Amino acid sequence: MKKMIIVWIFLAFCLFGSLFFIGISINNEYKPYRALEADMKESASIYIIMNEIKVKTGDKVKIKANDLIKSKTINAMSVKDDECTGYVIAKKSLDDYEYEAFIKCENYTTPDYDE
Repeated sequence: MKKMIIVWIFLAFCLFGSLFFIGISINNEYKPYRALEADMKESASIYIIMNEIKVKTGDKVKIKANDLIKSKTINAMSVKDDECTGYVIAKKSLDDYEYEAFIKCENYTTPDYDE
């Protein structure tokens, strides 16, 4: 009985260890893409200020990656050798904007990306 419990505990540790390792590997693989999304959010906030874009509370504005590049608020839309396209949705809340970035690359696409 004790041997069976030890075997089950060992198998549980192996399973959780494997899942943990896989999770870390996937997270590290997509880290540069998430950094690009964060850069796009920051660039969109600068873009809105530079272009004096006015949005009513509750409304949204879509800012394309090409517009961010043209305005030089972001340098490039690539991760390593993976060229990306994308956009940022800026939603006006009571006091500030909320930004959500979406990118589409060959090796990664943001969930809920809409062509």
